[in-house]
Amino acid sequence: MAHLTENPADKERFICIYPGYINSKKTLAEGRRIPAKKAVENPSCAEIRDVLMAAGMNIYVENKLHPREWNRDAQFKGRVRVQIKQEDGSPCQENLASRKEVMYYVCEMIPKLKTRTQKSGGADTSSHQGDGGKKSKKKKKLEVSPSAVMRFKRSVDVPVYDLSLIRSMWEGRAKVYRQRQNREQERVEKSALAKINQHWQYRIQCKKALKDGEVARLQQYLERSTLTDIQPYQEPADSQVEEDKYRFELDGEAWMELPVELRTMLYLREWHIRGTKIQRLPDYIVQFQDLSVLDIPKNSIEALPVEIGKLFKLRELNVNYNRLSSVPPELGDCENLEWLELTGNQHLSELPFELSNLKKLKHLDIAENRFASIPICALRMNSLQLLDISNNVLTDLPEDMDRLEELETLFVHKNRMSYLPHCLTNISSLKMIVVSGDELTCIPTKLCETSTLKFIRLYDSPVGNVKNDGE
Repeated sequence: MAHLTENPADKERFICIYPGYINSKKTLAEGRRIPAKKAVENPSCAEIRDVLMAAGMNIYVENKLHPREWNRDAQFKGRVRVQIKQEDGSPCQENLASRKEVMYYVCEMIPKLKTRTQKSGGADTSSHQGDGGKKSKKKKKLEVSPSAVMRFKRSVDVPVYDLSLIRSMWEGRAKVYRQRQNREQERVEKSALAKINQHWQYRIQCKKALKDGEVARLQQYLERSTLTDIQPYQEPADSQVEEDKYRFELDGEAWMELPVELRTMLYLREWHIRGTKIQRLPDYIVQFQDLSVLDIPKNSIEALPVEIGKLFKLRELNVNYNRLSSVPPELGDCENLEWLELTGNQHLSELPFELSNLKKLKHLDIAENRFASIPICALRMNSLQLLDISNNVLTDLPEDMDRLEELETLFVHKNRMSYLPHCLTNISSLKMIVVSGDELTCIPTKLCETSTLKFIRLYDSPVGNVKNDGE
């Protein structure tokens, strides 16, 4: 992992080479980074070190194991850090100016090492020694004396065991083994690991221990795309429980339109419509001036009516997993809105600038869409505490991210980013950042060392991504 330092000759800027990068026995999913034809079979960290030292490269070895390496043998441990650029940015050696050139060179030279050539030669020697051993045995057989032959002809007493006793011993051991397996299975099922293996598509890596509340928050966001059932709506813990008569609920694919009698229920404060085939909300929604919660996930809604901007008491809006391609600018008039979720609309790629007026918004979830950058309006939501823009097509984050002075949680995993901006270190309220560990190559050192910040890397889970080749 390269950190933000100015000197290219600094050790933190040395490139990193794991044995798995050039192992022809590994798949691309297991970490191999060059074609299998040019790779070498089961290289070790020591071999990579010897080749590069002989080439006059400045290197040092670290006792690290690749995150995707399942084999814990000493042969597969270690990685080599190599300096390929001098302080002025020029390459140390013209023929080894990039990571790929270094890996190709190492693969070319490892088969020529004495440790490799002696192995092939030693096999022939051992075979000749084996032939000689057989000849000597034949000579000894010819020299056996008659008295020795008579000793072999003597009768030998063979002990006879009770097979039922052996069977009972074996069955007892098998029973103990099954009990141990059952106890282990129960322990795993009760732990969070079983839920992770079943639902999560990721493995988590974090230097600091996660609290129960933080794990629950990760489960809520990372498992959404794998959930098939409509989850029941849950009130926030600090909100007042509303009476049933102020709450309207509707679910099921049989519903194509809202019931006619809904038009007369103007006293409603909450709509919860889930899993239907309804494609649009009625224009008369503007008459529901007491409406504070509009929870309409997993329907077929293609657009929000412009009248939604006149719902001045609206606090929560959930339009997850619908078919939105745009958001009406009038939504910015809902100045009391605190919770906005637009996850999984797929064709949604921008938000109107008018949403900058949502100064009370604390939760913005626009994951699993087509955003190429963070919307400008999001950077002007001063009260924003959680921003989820994961599973989009972001290539970078803006340098003025520190405008979000109250931001506590940031989800940016599953994008196309290779680095994080240094401005994130200026957000003192930030408590959790979730990124994709396989993609980032440049991270501010302070983000990893801040005691109050949980910097979480997600790696693809081998449980959820098993292929025929093992990964």
